[in-house]
Amino acid sequence: MSYTAPPKDMWFVIKELAGISEFAALPSFEDAALESAQTVLDEAAKFNGEVLAPQNDRAAFNSMHGREQAGRAAMWNVVDFVLDHAKSDPNAVFAGSVASLRLAGIVLSGWQMARTMIAATRKHAADPSLYVAKIATAHFSADHILLQAEAMEASIVSVKGNKSLFALAGGQF
Repeated sequence: MSYTAPPKDMWFVIKELAGISEFAALPSFEDAALESAQTVLDEAAKFNGEVLAPQNDRAAFNSMHGREQAGRAAMWNVVDFVLDHAKSDPNAVFAGSVASLRLAGIVLSGWQMARTMIAATRKHAADPSLYVAKIATAHFSADHILLQAEAMEASIVSVKGNKSLFALAGGQF
């Protein structure tokens, strides 16, 4: 997640709370003018926004990319499983039907969040605070929701899952 430095708030702390004017009056600091401190602070905020923030966003994009690829692979594996077992073991396919729908929801919502990341990156300059939050939300989605796709796939294609589901007769429920 990127951080957008709030230079106005930082300047208030430096000027009012830390008392930069008092430091400027000390020997050896007489060349430290308020304007110099303001310039340094503005340049630091600019550096953070232009150099550091994109580096942080790269981690979010890498995470999303990896999780989305794994999610798509999980969906294709489930499709292959359904096609391979629809006639020979329909109960195995039916046993995974609800999980298949959940998997589709997870992967498709991950795809939407990936699109959100791309749009937020393009519009970042218009409202950095808003778009940084959107990228962070998508990053969270990748790491905590999209991550579930592979586990969902395993529960669908597992032969043991089919056997445990149909272990009880209808009257035993």
